[in-house]
Amino acid sequence: MVKSFSLVLLYMLMVGPCSSQRKVNLATLVLDEKIEQLVKFGDRNFIGINTVEVPVAIVLECKKSTAFTFNEVKLDGVNIVFQIQSDITKKDTSLHDGMGHLRISSFKTKEELTQELSKLNADSVIYGYRIELNTPELKAQLLKELIKLYGKGIKNPNTDNGLYWNLPKENKYIFFAPDYDRLIVLNNKKLSKTCYWDNVNGLIDFGGCDREKYIEELRN
Repeated sequence: MVKSFSLVLLYMLMVGPCSSQRKVNLATLVLDEKIEQLVKFGDRNFIGINTVEVPVAIVLECKKSTAFTFNEVKLDGVNIVFQIQSDITKKDTSLHDGMGHLRISSFKTKEELTQELSKLNADSVIYGYRIELNTPELKAQLLKELIKLYGKGIKNPNTDNGLYWNLPKENKYIFFAPDYDRLIVLNNKKLSKTCYWDNVNGLIDFGGCDREKYIEELRN
């Protein structure tokens, strides 16, 4: 009996740490996952408004986390920013003055996250993420993985080395922006199908883009 209990205890000690160290593979996300399923509580995470990084969404930043991969590419120590939709980014007209706005709070627990989401009138699910491309090696690894998954991509005419993928079947936009150290992946179900704009990629025309109408829609 004692021997059996010892074996069970040994098994739990061996298996327990492995399950707690499970990493989130960003490449497999549908991009409507619950935020609480993605963040590592206990880490110092940040949530709020950062119009320099993302002008039209709430950002949730996991700083130098060890919780994520992109398929076989390790992302330990890389900043990951999740994008969350909220009406506040449209209705708060003070955010539309062309200046950079930063209103960020930290959280460590599920309860603190829930409180912050409520304050921001934000969704409880993500619709995209940004990976900080902090080394040349990481840029090369992720580009290789993207090409393997989706093909060579389309040249972004607004940047020197940027590429993008418009993936209707997956309902995704992917923007590889090495000039600005970013990989951006978005669920496009609620986004324009003809235009895309952000501070990193500029305005991209997927075909039939009405620039003025699109910019107006971003703010209303």
